[in-house]
Amino acid sequence: MYRILSEKQRSIVADKSAEMLAKQTIPDEVYRTTQFFVKYDKEKRQQFVASVCRNPLLWNNGVLNDGAGMEVFHYLKLSGYMERVRFDKDSIVEIYEKMKASANKLLAYIDMHKGMTFIADVDGLLSEMLTFLNTYRSRLSSRSDYDGIYETISKAYHEVSGFNSIEEGLLSEYEEELKNALSYIYENKRVFTHNQMSDYANIIINRVLLRNSDGLDICIAYLRLFLNEKLIGKADNTLIEGLVNVLNRYDKDSAQNCNMDLVMATRDMATIGKVLQKYGYSSTGIDYWIKLRASRRFMTNF
Repeated sequence: MYRILSEKQRSIVADKSAEMLAKQTIPDEVYRTTQFFVKYDKEKRQQFVASVCRNPLLWNNGVLNDGAGMEVFHYLKLSGYMERVRFDKDSIVEIYEKMKASANKLLAYIDMHKGMTFIADVDGLLSEMLTFLNTYRSRLSSRSDYDGIYETISKAYHEVSGFNSIEEGLLSEYEEELKNALSYIYENKRVFTHNQMSDYANIIINRVLLRNSDGLDICIAYLRLFLNEKLIGKADNTLIEGLVNVLNRYDKDSAQNCNMDLVMATRDMATIGKVLQKYGYSSTGIDYWIKLRASRRFMTNF
């Protein structure tokens, strides 16, 4: 939306954004939208940052005051906008201190209810905390408590999410563990080195090529994201060739036999195919999925 508006329209929306940021409790969606309209205005950026810091939803964990219960909760997903809007050092430290307070309360609750399946997005909140700590490692790692809090949150996240390592999650027979691993990789993509991302992508590609597990359409969806965001680049010949093999390996019948959501798989396969074409690759699989996507209106599964 930002790109299609005129300068005058952007200015109007930016002023409206400032009015919204003056409110006390603002849902995450507002920040995700207003970030585009305040990033070039220093005063409005400061309003944005101040709003995040005072928002009761910042690190909200749903744990009741007595620590014995938890309600369904919503929290700010800072990773969605902290990259676009610059947060100053003092604000980062303030967010860090509030994160520690929330984490201590949440970790105590998790410890009290070991083995419990949580109805709220506990693993999502822990993942968001880890993403924040990873993103601002260079600014926070000199603090005496950084390593300890990082290790404690990481351990709790692995316990709650159900996998002990990213590789274990990517290879898990359980779809939920696979989803958690894929989500964690994507949310922390700026933290991993290119070699690490390439290793994870290689595991995902091989899982899809084997055709003997659930969650393959989810794997393909993340491979599409990795390719679109240049986490898999043109120079990554082995991975690019792996993607070509993935498209060659399937048609709509084999995709359905592997319990894929054919609508989602077709969209993602075709998108991958178009990028591969731009990179100069051609194959029967690339042609097949692009033509299939163009030939049908995918409103429901076949």
